[in-house]
Amino acid sequence: MSFMYPPPTPAGGGQISQYPRSYFLIASSSHLPFTYSPIHLFTYSPFHLFTFSLFPNNCFLIFARVYPCMKKPIVLLLILAPLIARAQNFQLHYDFGEDRRFWTATFEMFRPDTLGSTFWFVDLDFDFPGKPRSMSAAYLEFSRDFYIPGLRKNPAFDQLTLHIEYNDGFMAYRDTGNYMGAASFNNIFLTGFSHPLKIGRLVLTTQWLCRISRGMDVPDFQFTAVWFQPVFKGRGLLTGFVDVWSQDRLDDPEKKELVFQTEPQFWYLLTPKIALGGEVEINRNFPFGPAEWKILPTLGFRWEF
Repeated sequence: MSFMYPPPTPAGGGQISQYPRSYFLIASSSHLPFTYSPIHLFTYSPFHLFTFSLFPNNCFLIFARVYPCMKKPIVLLLILAPLIARAQNFQLHYDFGEDRRFWTATFEMFRPDTLGSTFWFVDLDFDFPGKPRSMSAAYLEFSRDFYIPGLRKNPAFDQLTLHIEYNDGFMAYRDTGNYMGAASFNNIFLTGFSHPLKIGRLVLTTQWLCRISRGMDVPDFQFTAVWFQPVFKGRGLLTGFVDVWSQDRLDDPEKKELVFQTEPQFWYLLTPKIALGGEVEINRNFPFGPAEWKILPTLGFRWEF
């Protein structure tokens, strides 16, 4: 959280400069790139007391005109500011890809703080035989980014972070007869660096990682790009990721293969918290090759809470 006066003007102009100089920037997320264009969830109150703006990656600004009688409201806003920065959502997808036809529930959480940010998600597949179908697989990714001391004051590297990540999961299936089997997705530890890349209005969070999989003799690499881009004046939302990594081939562990996976999503916001849309998963050699390209579409529901 930061405190400053007067409101800053972004490089090259921008919407932040629209705030009157008599307004104080009373709270912001721990690291706000001022070149972003905000999406206003609401503007000035009838008494012109404060305004709130939300940016990509859940950065935020709160401006307020300060009068002596407003000390308590300002303190309340400062207490609530860290809560506003959190982003949690629940998604329910129906997968109608080839030979799939099942539901997947996803829980996501992103939270920035003064040291960096935390992100995790859990996918739950409901494809175990029976009526109704029960949960057949669970997959978890948990990651943490840390700002690097000594680089925050360097404009070229102030957004560079140290990234650590852990992935794991398992699945259950009906074996021959009435026996049930289970299998692990193989846990994976990743570490490396993360840095945003701005392309026009789009901001990609890029990650350059060393990938250490259980049972693999040699570490692999992974490149990840993540995006979060409002469109149509805030009524639409483009999110998703693309992963490219190397791994040992099952048919010849002495050789490597490249795996490609991307899951772009589009959401239309019915309300600020409820959206309809879906995703298209495109992959090759996933989870292991050799495998051809696959396209797996879904229809979904998203609830921000």
